[in-house]
Amino acid sequence: MNRPRGGVTSLRRRVLATFALGSVVVAGGVSLVTYGAARTYLFRQRRSYATRLAAANARLVDNLSRAPRADIPALLSSLETPAGSVPVLYEGGRWYSGRGGRGEASVPAAIREDVITGRHEEDRRFNEGGHKLAVGIPIGTGDAYFEVFPLHELSRTLGAVRVALIVAAILTMLGSLTLGWVALRKILAPVLSIGRTTRAIADGDRHRRLEVSEFEELADLERSFNQMIDTLEGQIERDARFASNVSHELRSPLTTLKAAVEGMRRRADHLDERSARLLTLLIEEVNRFEGMVTDLLELSRMDASRPGSLRRQDITLEGLAALVMACGLPRPPTVVGDPQTSIRLDLQRTERIVANLVRNAETHGGGLTALRIIAGDHLVRIEVDDHGSGVPVEERDKIFERFYRRSRQAGDRGRGDGVGLGLALVAEHVRLHDGRVWVTDNEAGGARFVVELPGPISAGGSLTDCPLPAGQGRTGEQD
Repeated sequence: MNRPRGGVTSLRRRVLATFALGSVVVAGGVSLVTYGAARTYLFRQRRSYATRLAAANARLVDNLSRAPRADIPALLSSLETPAGSVPVLYEGGRWYSGRGGRGEASVPAAIREDVITGRHEEDRRFNEGGHKLAVGIPIGTGDAYFEVFPLHELSRTLGAVRVALIVAAILTMLGSLTLGWVALRKILAPVLSIGRTTRAIADGDRHRRLEVSEFEELADLERSFNQMIDTLEGQIERDARFASNVSHELRSPLTTLKAAVEGMRRRADHLDERSARLLTLLIEEVNRFEGMVTDLLELSRMDASRPGSLRRQDITLEGLAALVMACGLPRPPTVVGDPQTSIRLDLQRTERIVANLVRNAETHGGGLTALRIIAGDHLVRIEVDDHGSGVPVEERDKIFERFYRRSRQAGDRGRGDGVGLGLALVAEHVRLHDGRVWVTDNEAGGARFVVELPGPISAGGSLTDCPLPAGQGRTGEQD
């Protein structure tokens, strides 16, 4: 009755996770490539600009510094250089700097020797003052001009680019997820409709059909599914009509046979011992045959019923206990909860459920040991315990199938084999209630059959339609 969910993965979550991962990979890759290209281009442009400016300043300093009494620090400070840059001159073994520079200390050591020895080099270094670009140009023999350019603005620009790319990547991911969610909902809508329809059909609503969608790939599947259900429904209806017709046809000869057997039973005193035993066996088999025909007729009517085709009535737990007393209980059932708690149930079907479970306990379970009626949250639970050896785990689902007979267990004290329809009727009545039924072990080692029937529950109060105990005019005929 329960649908297992273990091991099932949500296709929607998996597809959305794939969209998210794909958007992260694509947006992240594009952002990294874009940032790398922008950084390389900006640094190349900055180097080119710094090299051209430093070369021009180097020529100007070389010309002006040769004048007599030239004030080299003032000359360096008068150069047109970007804000924050520091011009440095190495001439005649001495270091000069302008704009508050520290002379030799302002130039990275990695390029000082290379430039002074005559090689034109440029380099970048991270100093305490921040990210800087140092350019060195040799002038004359052994002299050199250096200029250190700050890269704060370039760093800020790259920082803004990083932030913009991160925001763009996040927006791209969110946009991809939104687009994926919208597309997925549209794509999965027919699949979800198929799932809902198949569940409804599995629950007994055989008149439900799939709506043919606009997707060509699914339309053929939906049409084939509807055709299959039509064929299956026709086969079920033919089988149900056949069982119903056979059962009806059997009632006439069965009635004649019962009358004949009853006549023979009244003359049993005139029979010898062997004939009397044969008559007893005949009476038992006729009664068993009559029960099977009655159950088959009931099943054929239920096969034509739908979930929800119930005649629900209000009844208290106390009234329900009185109702099930008609099922041949040796003592009143145990009621767990407020006896005045009311629930809406189909009374005849509920009585039939309890009657079949009690008969099963007496016939196959060594006798009834306990029957409990428990009020739960929006449902009532009925527990029936027997004195048998329990039901093997591998048979606990099969015993609710039609014509299934339990295997004999050591210690069973059942009084007959039955025809395997009683528990099948229980399962059908429970299904029409949208409830559940299962079997487990009780504390004494026997079987415990548990039925849960959902329905509106109210604690206490007056009832609009409270039935009387069995035999006193209950309403609500079975469908």
